[in-house]
Amino acid sequence: MSKGSEDNRIIVRFENTKPVSLRELSSALGSLSRQYSSFITNETGGLEIDADLRVREVREGSILLELVSSIVLPVIPLLWKGDDSLSEWMKYLRLAIRSLKEGKAPSGRSITTEDYRDYKNIFTPVSKDQGSNLFIEQFNNHGTINVINISSSEATEMRKVVEQQERLDVDDAVPKFQTIEKKVMKWHQAKFDPQSETGNRAVIEDISAKPLKVIFQDREVRESMQHQTSEDKTPWHELVYIVDVEVELKNGEPKSYRILKYYAEVGM
Repeated sequence: MSKGSEDNRIIVRFENTKPVSLRELSSALGSLSRQYSSFITNETGGLEIDADLRVREVREGSILLELVSSIVLPVIPLLWKGDDSLSEWMKYLRLAIRSLKEGKAPSGRSITTEDYRDYKNIFTPVSKDQGSNLFIEQFNNHGTINVINISSSEATEMRKVVEQQERLDVDDAVPKFQTIEKKVMKWHQAKFDPQSETGNRAVIEDISAKPLKVIFQDREVRESMQHQTSEDKTPWHELVYIVDVEVELKNGEPKSYRILKYYAEVGM
């Protein structure tokens, strides 16, 4: 471990009023560690780094643990002067917790379902112990330089915000379907294999500029479109079709088309 990581450390202090579940405490510390690693990975464009949580001291009425970075990457000094990744992470964590205290989702980078799960784990031991407090404090050779304080009531309210965001994420992840009538479609690739649902992709510019997977509502629609493609002398990739489609949406983005009805095609 480098001199910088010895001088720059984070103390996690639970001021508990009753015994803390070892499972919940372990989950909270593991989630705190993952949040640091995730922050470094995002900031370094995908490089992996771990963070170790090391027990420093256990006292009556409080649990103290020391967080230090277990790996110092050569790229870190290029991003933050003096290998100060812990300070940068503390700034990010402070802003994320401030947003949650205000009842809002954290901003600044894309927040995943795993991030929300980590926040919930971090808050759980405090929220279940009324009158307790969680302190996340950063120290260096000059003393305390950053402090985040979370009371049990704040932890309870932030857990509610996190759980609401988790539900919204789950709802967004569930595919939704929207029927749209009489849209212009052009093939990107066409297979028309009656034994397969793969190999057909098309572009409907009014919906998405990307070629998306195409499946057919039924055999009749497939065969009518296949017949036109094979009989018409216009190259298949130049044909334009008018179709009714059912659009599959995930997280608000079109993912595939189901052709419900085929009207006609014209050469372009």
